[in-house]
Amino acid sequence: MFTLYKTLDGSGPVIEWFPGTNEEAISRGQVLTLSSGALTGAGDDSDGAQDFISLSTATGDGSTLLPVIRIKATDQYKTTSSGQIAATALGNLYTLATTELTITATTTKGVFKVDETDGATTSAVVGHFPGAI
Repeated sequence: MFTLYKTLDGSGPVIEWFPGTNEEAISRGQVLTLSSGALTGAGDDSDGAQDFISLSTATGDGSTLLPVIRIKATDQYKTTSSGQIAATALGNLYTLATTELTITATTTKGVFKVDETDGATTSAVVGHFPGAI
């Protein structure tokens, strides 16, 4: 799960509201994007956009509004990795997991830049999305 860790520009997060894509399960802390005006998973393929982090768990119905915060390049987020990320690997861009709730230890098509790690087998990490607004 991605959670806001720190805002580097000093501004607080603004909660925005959008409908979820019909029949799509959305989890709290999931990285999302907008498609045809509705929230949907950003996908683990970095060809997509990483725009929002969900603040709730729900199944989209196309009309009920769900709370999200917009991802900004100046904000840091905390999550975990599916494999070890050593301190010597700080600064690398890592791929989103297929759930869009964590990252992998893979750098191919990476979108999440790791700034801090505990170096454990499934590492707790802090980082940011440099491609965000």
